[in-house]
Amino acid sequence: MQSQETFAKLLFLVTLCGAGVIDKLSQLFKISADFLIKGDKTDVALKSIQNTELINHFQKISSLPDEEQKTIIKVIKALICEYDVRQAYAS
Repeated sequence: MQSQETFAKLLFLVTLCGAGVIDKLSQLFKISADFLIKGDKTDVALKSIQNTELINHFQKISSLPDEEQKTIIKVIKALICEYDVRQAYAS
């Protein structure tokens, strides 16, 4: 609820200051103007992931049942952990 109040205050300030502020805020926080206006996290995720194959897989995964998503997240975490361990021993 607090984030909604913060967002409402931010939107009020932008309304008072003008549209140029939206652009500056989006650059400052490295988020899209769309996210500032609509609060859409998908746009932020898509911009932060450069590998389109990953994006496609994540979109497919998001349509799976919650239990399947949790399993896939566990596997991803395990693979990342394994990679981190290999990197630690390599250096």
